[in-house]
Amino acid sequence: MLFPVNSSEGSSGSFINKKEGAISLTHDLAHVNIVIDLSKSSVDWKSLVPELVTSRQGYLLVGWGDQATYQSTPNWGDLKASVAFSALFVNTPSALHIRYLPYMHNLRASVSPLHVNQRISDKIEENILASFAEASPKIQSAGYDAGDRFYYSKGQYNIFNTCNTWAGDVLRKSGVPISAWTPFSYNVVHSIPEQLRKP
Repeated sequence: MLFPVNSSEGSSGSFINKKEGAISLTHDLAHVNIVIDLSKSSVDWKSLVPELVTSRQGYLLVGWGDQATYQSTPNWGDLKASVAFSALFVNTPSALHIRYLPYMHNLRASVSPLHVNQRISDKIEENILASFAEASPKIQSAGYDAGDRFYYSKGQYNIFNTCNTWAGDVLRKSGVPISAWTPFSYNVVHSIPEQLRKP
C-alpha cells in the first residue's frame, strides 16, 4: 500500500460509535474539511469565534491551507497558476478557514460522518484548537461572505504539508486509524476504516 494506515492505536472497534457523532468530513477531489456539530461539541466555540457562532446549534467546517490560495480562490476555477506554484514549492503562510452552517444541506462536497466515541471527538477538537496561532483565535482576514472567516494558524504550507495532510494529522493524533501521510483528499477519507465512516 502506497500510503499505509497507521494502526498503532489498536483495533478501531474499541471506539466505534454508530450513533450520529460530533465529527464529520466534507470532501471533494481537492480538499477535506473537518466538520463539528456544535450541539454535540465539548468546546465553547461561541466564546472562541463569536463573529461566526451565536448558539450551540449548527455546524463548523474547519480547514487549513495556504493563506494566499484560500483568500484568492473562493472557487477552484479562480485558482491562479502563480499562486498554486508558490503554495506548492515555497514555504508559505497558512490560515485556518472556518465556515458556520446552520444546517448541512445542499453542500457541493460529499459528507462522511465519523463514527467515533466522545473521547476521540474531543481530541479532534483539541487538535484543531492547537492549530490556531494563539490560544484565542485571531481573525487574519474576512472570508468570502458573512458566514466564514480566516484565522492565523501555526505552520507553513508546502507540497509536503498540505490542507489534506493537516486534516490527516489532526485525525491521526486524535486516535483515528488513517494513512501515515495524506497529501490527497482521497487518502484522508478512504484510508479511514470503513466501519468508522459508513452508515
